[in-house]
Amino acid sequence: MITVGYGDINPQNNIEIVICSIAMMIACGVFAYAVNSVGTIFQEFFAFEKELKYNMNVINTFMANKKISRKLQEQIQQYLDYYWREQLTKNSDLEQKIINQLSDNLKEQLLMEANKQILINTPIFKTNFSENIIPRIIPLIKELHYTPNEKIFDHSDIIDNQIYFIEKGKVEICINYRNPCLRKEKAQTKMYQLTSGDNFGELGFFTGLGRNFTIITQSFCSLLTIKRADFIQLLQEFPEDYEKFCYIRDMILYQNDYQKLGLKCFCCLKQNHLIDQCPIIHYIPNKFKTIYNESIGAPQFHRQKCVRKNNKAQHKNKTRTIQDDALNFVDDYEDIIDLYIKQNINYDSDNDEEQSDDKLPYLTNEKENLQEKKVKNTVYSGKKQNKNEIYNKKLTNYYFKLIKVVF
Repeated sequence: MITVGYGDINPQNNIEIVICSIAMMIACGVFAYAVNSVGTIFQEFFAFEKELKYNMNVINTFMANKKISRKLQEQIQQYLDYYWREQLTKNSDLEQKIINQLSDNLKEQLLMEANKQILINTPIFKTNFSENIIPRIIPLIKELHYTPNEKIFDHSDIIDNQIYFIEKGKVEICINYRNPCLRKEKAQTKMYQLTSGDNFGELGFFTGLGRNFTIITQSFCSLLTIKRADFIQLLQEFPEDYEKFCYIRDMILYQNDYQKLGLKCFCCLKQNHLIDQCPIIHYIPNKFKTIYNESIGAPQFHRQKCVRKNNKAQHKNKTRTIQDDALNFVDDYEDIIDLYIKQNINYDSDNDEEQSDDKLPYLTNEKENLQEKKVKNTVYSGKKQNKNEIYNKKLTNYYFKLIKVVF
């Protein structure tokens, strides 16, 4: 220590000897202190490892005696190892004690910076509520720790409806569905991954409804949470902010508008529904349209006005057939008809002369109708003109004969 180079240069006088002796003593002290410090560090490290191992053996013995499942034992061991190592580098009680020693202004600024992930970086509180309520949210923030593959909350849980902010770690959003092959058992599908700076649980926080998804951690996570009940109690002191809270809740419940929360469907990226209601991958019937269709009666079809022809070809053919049959009947039984008419009309004229006067207008009208029919039949069809003329002629002779008998 007192030589220079390879040791061939030595102190030559008393002054050099004194200086070298003092330097040697100082160097020995520094070297001893450094070695002792390193030894102390190793001693503390091994002491912590020894304590950690001792505590782990204690809990392992307890779980072995109680015959705890291997899977649960591994989860407990991972969590305790993470928790103890975090406590080694973090002393929450001492930190809180020192923070309380600060002035109110410095304390508020410090906590605002420390929780800026919730109060500043996240737009949920910054854009939807006033600046007066932001500092009052700080005491409501709680810190939680989770191990890998731990379920934070399950589908349809409505325990406390907290909102979560990821301070450190990763989580996965999973959706539950019923597997048709397994029937009663439910399966999960991983939909999306959230990392540090993201948040989840805001839908239940604002509406109070059950969870739509299942959240599972992928690593050791440190989360910051705010309970819905505590936040609503705080809002009672700020009526305007409470109205905004109720407005956001009603927009979600009644109009499916998630724009205020920044939520959107993972499939189609629209903000008027979530993935469990996406019409692209789910059958979502239109309830209002269905109810409307069922509430109205059968459609009433109004008949349109239609001007129909007075004379139909089929009807005319049937009429002519009847007329031909009647004419043939008159020709075949003309003598019998004449005899019948003479007997009945003579009898009627002897008993009641007035009846002949009544029959005269009737017979006159019959004659006029006959003339009209004759004109119509002639115009209707040129092909059957001869037939109609023969028919009308015979019919006219028949009525004239009837009139002669009467008078």
